[in-house]
Amino acid sequence: MKGSFEFSFIMIFVMMFLVIGMGLINIMVQYQDARMLQERIIAHIEVMESFDPNQLKTLTQISACDQCVVSYQADEHHRIEVTIQFPLRLPIIDWSINTIISAKTIPLL
Repeated sequence: MKGSFEFSFIMIFVMMFLVIGMGLINIMVQYQDARMLQERIIAHIEVMESFDPNQLKTLTQISACDQCVVSYQADEHHRIEVTIQFPLRLPIIDWSINTIISAKTIPLL
């Protein structure tokens, strides 16, 4: 009887940590999707050596990050700052946060 109680007690905790671990992996995947979208947009701007938001709409539509909000801002050094805002969620503990990542391109002529 004692062995079965210990086994069930251990399994409950193992399953709880397993579910939380899978949720954390999901958060890493969400962050990776947003980061890959950002890198793709920056690479496209740098290859084209110009900034046209209409061309970049196709990249945001085919990305895996469907809840990402992309914004662009030019500075005085002819660099484009790409900012992506996206939600991170861990539904098992009802946790959610909006995250912002940003990066700049090389100077465009």
